[in-house]
Amino acid sequence: MLYARLVQDENKIRRQTLKEHCQNVAQIMAQKCKAMGLENAGYFVGILHDMGKASGAWQKYLEKSARGEEVSMVPHAKIGAQYLYAKSIDNSNMGEVVARQCFALTILAHHTGLPDCLDFRNSQEQKNKFSQLIENTDENLQDAMTNFLSQVADESELSSLYEKAKVEIAAILEKEQEKLCQAFGLEEPFPKIFSGEAGILARFFYSALVYADWQDAANFEIGSGMSAPTVDWSKMRDAFEAYLDCLTKNALPTQINKWRSKLSLECKNFAQKPSGVYQLYMPTGMGKTLASLRYALNKEGCKKIIYVIPYLSVIEQNAAVIKKALGKYGDMVLEYHSNVIFDKKRQAPEDSQVMKQEKLLSEQWDYPIIMTTMVQFLNVFFADKASAARRFTAMQDAVIIFDEIQSLPIKCVHLFNLLIRFLHDFCHVTAILCSATQPTLQKRLIPLPLSTPSQVVTEHADLLKLVNRTKFHNKLTMGSGHSLDEICTLIIDCQKKYQNLLMICNTKKSALDIYQKVKEQSGLEAVFYLSTQMCARQRRLILYLIKRRLRSKKPVICISTQLIEAGVDISFRCVIRSLAGLDSIAQSAGRCNRGSEYEVGDVYIVDLQKENLTHLPEIEAAKKVTRDILPADSDNYLEPQLIERYYERYFEELNKNVAKNDVKRYPTSCLDYVFNLGKAEQGSIIDLLTDNLAMVEQNKDYEQPFPQAFKTAYSKFSVIDADTVGIIVPCGKKAKLLLGKLADKYLPWQEKKLLLRQAQQFTVNVYRYKWQSLCDEKLIYSIDEEHSIWQLDQYAFDSKIGIKDKDSMQIDDFIF
Repeated sequence: MLYARLVQDENKIRRQTLKEHCQNVAQIMAQKCKAMGLENAGYFVGILHDMGKASGAWQKYLEKSARGEEVSMVPHAKIGAQYLYAKSIDNSNMGEVVARQCFALTILAHHTGLPDCLDFRNSQEQKNKFSQLIENTDENLQDAMTNFLSQVADESELSSLYEKAKVEIAAILEKEQEKLCQAFGLEEPFPKIFSGEAGILARFFYSALVYADWQDAANFEIGSGMSAPTVDWSKMRDAFEAYLDCLTKNALPTQINKWRSKLSLECKNFAQKPSGVYQLYMPTGMGKTLASLRYALNKEGCKKIIYVIPYLSVIEQNAAVIKKALGKYGDMVLEYHSNVIFDKKRQAPEDSQVMKQEKLLSEQWDYPIIMTTMVQFLNVFFADKASAARRFTAMQDAVIIFDEIQSLPIKCVHLFNLLIRFLHDFCHVTAILCSATQPTLQKRLIPLPLSTPSQVVTEHADLLKLVNRTKFHNKLTMGSGHSLDEICTLIIDCQKKYQNLLMICNTKKSALDIYQKVKEQSGLEAVFYLSTQMCARQRRLILYLIKRRLRSKKPVICISTQLIEAGVDISFRCVIRSLAGLDSIAQSAGRCNRGSEYEVGDVYIVDLQKENLTHLPEIEAAKKVTRDILPADSDNYLEPQLIERYYERYFEELNKNVAKNDVKRYPTSCLDYVFNLGKAEQGSIIDLLTDNLAMVEQNKDYEQPFPQAFKTAYSKFSVIDADTVGIIVPCGKKAKLLLGKLADKYLPWQEKKLLLRQAQQFTVNVYRYKWQSLCDEKLIYSIDEEHSIWQLDQYAFDSKIGIKDKDSMQIDDFIF
C-alpha cells in the first residue's frame, strides 16, 4: 500500500493512502478550476502532483520519519513533471504545448514556488533552467511511475484526463487571442500581454494546487472536512437595504444627502450591466463606501466581495462602516491586513481544532467579504510566498472594489493592468476603481481594459458645483519657494483668520520643523503633529482631540504628513498644502469644509524651500508637473479635464527622468521597477513575467511557450520600497504592560503571537538605517532576538511627536 501522510495521534499512527490524497486534491482542484472552464485540467494536475511519492525510496523515507529516525529528504516533485515530458507531443497544437509546460511547472512548484524557466542568475550553460529540471531524470522516476500507475491512477485514466485538459487550455487561449486581436486591431495578439496572461495562468494553477494540497492536509489532521462560511446573499442584501432606508429617513433633507441617495441608487442600478472593469468617480464625502457595497450586493453571480484599500487610516474605518451596515451579517466580513491578520473570535486555544480551522479559512480568504490592502492583494499574484499565492482562487466570480485607486504605486501600474485584464477575462471578476481623481491607467503601454460604458455613475455638472466646497489659492512663487519663517507666518495668520487650520507636508522632517516653530511662535496650546513616526494608537488619540476641538469650535492647528489625506473623516476651514501632485492636492482639499460647515473653505498651495525629495522621485516629478499646469486664474483645480492632463504629463515626466538621469527605479516607457542582476542585463519585473526577451535572445534554441523568470521576479517584488523594521513604542500604560509581558522569556510562543497582534497598534516602522542608528545609540533593545521583537527606550519616545527623529524621510503609510 502506498501512503501520502502519516500522523501521530497519541499512541497510534493514522495513515492516509496516496490514492486517497491524490484524489482529494484532484477533486478540490477541479472545483477551484471549474469556473474558468478548466475542471479536467485541475483534476489532472491534482491527481498527478504527488506521483513522486509512489517510489519505494520515498515510502521508506516516510516510514522512518514517522518513527522519528534521522533520514535524508527524498525529493518527489520533479517526477510528475518528468512523466509529462516523457509523452510524445504535437508541437503544432498550441493547447497541448502550453498545457504540458503549465502543468509541469505547477507540479515542480508545489513545494518550492514557480521556478525560473530562463534564469538570469546562473552561468551560460545553466540559463535554460526549465530544461535542466526536466532533462535531469530523477533516479526514482521509473519505480514511481510503475507503482503510481498500478495503485493510484492507470495510464488510460491519465491519458483521457490529459486529452480533455488540453482541449480546455486550447479553448481559453484561443478565445483570449481573439479578444486581444480585436482590442488592439492586430492580426496577432500583443505578445507582452498574451505571454503575461499565460504566466498568470501558471500562477493560478500553482495557487489551486497549493490550496488543495494544504486543504486536504488540514482536513486529514483535524479529522473532519472543513467548510467555508456561507451566507444567503439575498438576505444580506435585504438587511443592507433596510439599513440604507433607515439612514435615509433619519438624514437631514440637505442637497448633499439627496445627491448621496441618488448616486447610491445609480450604483445599484448599474449592477445590471455585464461584468467588466469600471470607474466609480464620486467626489469626497459622497458615500462611495456604501454605494460601492450596494453595487456589489446587487451584482448577479457575485460570489465574493473584496475591498482593496491603500491606507491604514482608511481600512479600519471602512470596515467598521460596512460591518455596521450589514448588521447581523457583519461577521461575514474578514479583515486581512497587518493589524488584523487573524482575529481570534472564540475563547479557544490556538492549537485547537476550532482555531486551526478558522485560521486556515481566514488565510485562504474563504469568507464572503474580504477587506484587505493593496500590499496583500498584489502579493497574492506576485510575491514569492505560497501562503499568499493560495488566495488566488478566492478571486473568481468576485466584485473587487479598489478604493483610492490613484494611490496605486506607479511602479506597479503595468503589473496591475495586466492582472486586472486576466481576472476579468479568465476569472469573471468585476473591478470597480474608486477615486475622485481617476488616473489614466487605460492609456498606458499595457492598458487597463475599461469596459463600455466605463463610468458607474454619470457626470453631473450640478453635483460638481454643489461639492465644490473649497476655493484654491495659488501661492507658488517664481523663485526657490517659501522659507520656513514665511510658511510659519502664513500658518499663524491663517489660524487667526479661520480659527482652525491643517498644514500638509511631503516629508516628516518638514512637518516636524514647521510644527516645532509654529508651536513656539504662535503661543497656541492646541498645535498638533501627525506622522508615521507615531504609532496608530497615538495618531488616533490626537485625531480624537483635534475633532473634539473642531466640534467645540475651538482654535486648533494640525501639521501633518500626507497620511491624513485619504479616508480620514475630518474637516478644517483652511488647508495649506505643500506643493505635490494634483491628486494629492485634491485629497487634501477633501479635508477642507468636508461637511459644508462653512460657506466656502480655503486651500492654499505653497512650495517649501530645501524640501529633500531625493528618495521620493514620484513626488518630485508630481510637483514639477503640477507647477507647470496649474492655472493662475482658476480657483478650482478639480476639473476632470485638468486631472487627466496632469496624469498624462506625470507619466511623461517619469519616463523623461529615466531617460535623462538614468534613474534605476523605472525603465523607459514601462513603469515597473528594474533591479540590478549583476553581470547580466537589467530587466524589469514586467519583462521577466511576460516575454523575457533579453533571455530569449540569449537562448534561441529554447522552444518552450513559457520563458518567464518567475522565481527571480517574485523574489524581487515588493509593493513598498522602504526597508523598514517594526519597533514597539511605550505609548501609554497598555503598551508598557504588553511590553512587560512580551519580555517574559518563558512565555509560550503561541501566547506571544497573540500579544504581538495586540501590539500592532503600538508599533512604528522605521527605515533600517534609522533602526541601526537607534541601536548604536542604545535607544532600542531586543525583547526577543530570535523573533526580532524590538522595543524603543522611553527616552526616545515623545507623546506629541512619537519617535524622536530629526532626519528621517516620509514612509508611505501603506499597511500589509
